[in-house]
Parts: sequence; structure tokens; C-alpha cells
Amino acid sequence: MVTEQLEGEVAREEIGQETREGHPMILYEVTTKQGERTDVYYQWWATDIHFPMKLVRKNSSWSMEYQHVKIRSLPDSLFQLPMFFRPFEENKQDSARPATWKKN
Repeated sequence: MVTEQLEGEVAREEIGQETREGHPMILYEVTTKQGERTDVYYQWWATDIHFPMKLVRKNSSWSMEYQHVKIRSLPDSLFQLPMFFRPFEENKQDSARPATWKKN
């Protein structure tokens, strides 16, 4: 589950609204604290799909952006193993020996 709040978040202020990629967004300035380190980010939160579309560190040293996001159901078949799948089982005796090369 995606949450609006960032890890270590200590402050959040709405600073604007806009539309990006067809999604209505709220732009936040978010402050986080991890130990002694404090960072400030800009977060674009898509209100229609409840998803963070963009996150940028205020000093521009880091950014992440999603594009073409679609929230929809996927068929179960995408999560099934292929019909002839066989798990690889390593032979413990062979793994103790160093590999050797064979000449043709």
C-alpha cells in the first residue's frame, strides 16, 4: 500500500495544486528527519489515484518521477509460474568443489 507520508516525516505543508499526466495533484513541501539528518522534499501527490507521482529533494540533488501510471486489475495468469517451470536445485556435493573448465 502506498502512503502519502514519507518515512521520518516531521512536517508537511501544501504549497500548490496542478495537473500532471492528466492527474490532479497537490504539491507539498515535506520535511523528514532521520537521526540527526534533516531533508526537505517536494512531493506531487495525485489525488485521484492516491499515488506519489514525483518526489524531489529541495536542493535538487535527488529526484524520482513516475509517468503513465494506471491503477487497474491485472489477470491472475501474470502471477503464475510457466507451465514447464522446474526450480533449480543445486547439488550440495558439487557446490563444495571449485568449478573446472573442460577443453573441447
